[in-house]
Amino acid sequence: MEKAVNLYRVRVLDNVDLSALDSVASRARVVASALMERGDARAFAIGRQLLASYPFPEGG
Repeated sequence: MEKAVNLYRVRVLDNVDLSALDSVASRARVVASALMERGDARAFAIGRQLLASYPFPEGG
């Protein structure tokens, strides 16, 4: 997630307030979603890696 923030903070994550989220998993999912929706091919790949690292809990 640190790599994604360093590479894409200005272009993709400009309107994302990560401090408002309470867990690393929720931050990772929000960052992944933003990367995949608004980024380039490399951002999409990083987003997929984040989602694989922090899967949604059962029933969520």
